[in-house]
Amino acid sequence: MPVIFFLDTKTPTGRIILGCVILAALLILAFLLLFFNLPDANAFNNRVEQIFVENDALTTPESIKLLEIMAQSGTAFSDALQGYRFVIFILMLLSAALLLSSMYFLIH
Repeated sequence: MPVIFFLDTKTPTGRIILGCVILAALLILAFLLLFFNLPDANAFNNRVEQIFVENDALTTPESIKLLEIMAQSGTAFSDALQGYRFVIFILMLLSAALLLSSMYFLIH
């Protein structure tokens, strides 16, 4: 059985520990929701490739150049999205560390 069921929630320390566990669980849930709901980094590139493959009318140099520019912008978007994922990860770790350390200093 998990340790949380053996806590005495009638004491202040037990309530604080229970609050820490609940807040940590909420942080993990928020992290998972944020992290997994970001769009796929290559979705734009895949769509540009699909347009290029499906259209036979795109044979002029101008239209090919336009598709190349679109693909380059999709690559820039995917790089930015990877950066966003990293920033979200770091911020969630920082918030969890701050929360748990503040709870520790509140208890002791």
